[in-house]
Amino acid sequence: MNFIQIRRLTTKIPIPPVLSVERAGTSAADTARINRLINFYKKVPKGPRPIPEPKSLIDKYRAKYIHTNSAMPLVHIIAAVMGIGYLLDYQFHLSKSFFGLLFDLIPVNRNFDG
Repeated sequence: MNFIQIRRLTTKIPIPPVLSVERAGTSAADTARINRLINFYKKVPKGPRPIPEPKSLIDKYRAKYIHTNSAMPLVHIIAAVMGIGYLLDYQFHLSKSFFGLLFDLIPVNRNFDG
């Protein structure tokens, strides 16, 4: 086995065929097909894929905290749970004291003599 065959078996990257070498006795159809392949491989982008710029708020958060392996998302979740718990406790406390004030203002007949 030569080096090219070994590389094709060991790598996962597709290796394009050698397109610049043409045989002497090729037909016009083969030449046109080879030219189409050459044009295709010229248009294929080279190098690593560019990283897109984040546009939405979620994408910016993901790029800033999650893709950098930061612990801040855990801190944000804990702070959100504590904040929601505080707001719920505050809301229910006010609703109970509001109804308590309302019922204290209404005169109630507590004389059960009949």
